[in-house]
Amino acid sequence: KHGGRSALVLRGALPEQAEAVAVMAERQAAVLADKGGPENISQVLQDIIARYHVLGLVADYLEHRIICEGVTTTKGNTRAAVTTYLQVLDRLHRLAGTIGIDRVPRRVQSPLDYIEGRDA
Repeated sequence: KHGGRSALVLRGALPEQAEAVAVMAERQAAVLADKGGPENISQVLQDIIARYHVLGLVADYLEHRIICEGVTTTKGNTRAAVTTYLQVLDRLHRLAGTIGIDRVPRRVQSPLDYIEGRDA
């Protein structure tokens, strides 16, 4: 009701999220590597990738709540977590489209450039 729990979920600060936060960091590093490394992509794309993984953490949390509590309330109404979960999935899909699914090879320096200290 006061938003405190939502803020904790978004930061990944809940005790049950510790493992998910570690996995999120690994996934983010993997996506950055798929895109050619942080040195080869813009800051904007790096920020989008970070937001994608934060939303993934929120989606995982909501998914867990839906599994534990069910899709409907005892009165038969759809839980708010289900609606929010679907909205988060939609945003994840949009961000994934922006990030792209293709892998980009890293720029590799030639051995001569590396020895001479020149950039590729």
